[in-house]
Amino acid sequence: MVQLFKDFDTSKKLGFFTAEDTDSYDTVVRPILKALKPQLTKYRRANLERQVRIRCFGHVLNLSAKAFFEGYSSEIFDSAYNKDKLDVNTELRLLTEWRKCVSVGKLHNAVHFIRRSSQRRGQFLVIITGRIRADILQERGLWLINRTWWA
Repeated sequence: MVQLFKDFDTSKKLGFFTAEDTDSYDTVVRPILKALKPQLTKYRRANLERQVRIRCFGHVLNLSAKAFFEGYSSEIFDSAYNKDKLDVNTELRLLTEWRKCVSVGKLHNAVHFIRRSSQRRGQFLVIITGRIRADILQERGLWLINRTWWA
């Protein structure tokens, strides 16, 4: 593999390695880093090895999307995907529950709440167009009721 990187002049462009989360990953990546970065000490190469490792990106992406759409209550989706057909009332109940506990559902509820009243729509336009004083906006505050940690 190292020769391929050198032949195609891509060794300087390597950034991260994505692989399954197994010990054999280290067996492959360690010699590649050793060949491409011979100037590094064993300690620095070990640190680099940890920094450039992406553990099964597909799995991480899948878990992130699932958390975004399903939230912390996946039972809602589990029952929705049941093989039996759901009646309308059960489906509406599940949809209402979903809107309470996931980010997309909470956003839907906020948009729906604002759009149900002409006064709220007007106030929303005042806020987003910057025609409201900062002290009034700060006084009203913004509640972040969400299980997602934003760094």
